[in-house]
Amino acid sequence: MRHFSVGTLLVVTVALSLTGLVLGAGFVAVSFAADPDSRPLDLPSGGKSAGTDFDSVEEPLVGAVCFGFAMEAPAIHFCFSSYSEAGLTPDSTFMQIQTEVVAAITEIGAGVQVSATSYDCYEETTPPVAVDETNRSVLVEWVQSQSTMGIQHVIGAAVQAIGHANTLGIEGQRIVIIARGSANDLAGIEEIATANLANNWPIDVIYIPSVGVPGATEWQTLAASQGGQFHLVAE
Repeated sequence: MRHFSVGTLLVVTVALSLTGLVLGAGFVAVSFAADPDSRPLDLPSGGKSAGTDFDSVEEPLVGAVCFGFAMEAPAIHFCFSSYSEAGLTPDSTFMQIQTEVVAAITEIGAGVQVSATSYDCYEETTPPVAVDETNRSVLVEWVQSQSTMGIQHVIGAAVQAIGHANTLGIEGQRIVIIARGSANDLAGIEEIATANLANNWPIDVIYIPSVGVPGATEWQTLAASQGGQFHLVAE
């Protein structure tokens, strides 16, 4: 049987203690949340490392939603009816159109080109601009400033929107017509299609039905013939 002196045992004990300190220095206690997918409780919110500010990095929302219809493109040309059944007094449908177009412009990401054209018995338009904080405000104010009439003619306004797209000349643009009532007649639809013949921009139609006024079939024909989508707003 081997015997150890008291001095030897003290040396061994101290050595083991020092070894434990060295090993222990390599670990940091981290408490984990009960959910294994959650971040460690001792890390900063979001688990980001020091010196990295992920909250400042924002992905711009390129697309937008209007009357439940989602759209996404490098350039969007709104063409909306400013007709009112009450003539010079805005009706509820017109005010709803204004609200939806403003909401869509507010959502669209920075850098996207946007134009807007309104139509009643004549058309008014604002040319495309790249969305930034200033231009977004200008577009919103323009939409909100539009007045109403008791007659509407979409053809000139649609041709105006097509002209904006032609002038801009970038790929992937979309023209979005927000219509109510008829499209005048089938000849009107053909005139819009003819104006779009050179570049064939997709023309989407958001259609708001009017009681006793036919029109859905005409607008469906336009959207289908121009590679766009037809979206019927529920009454």
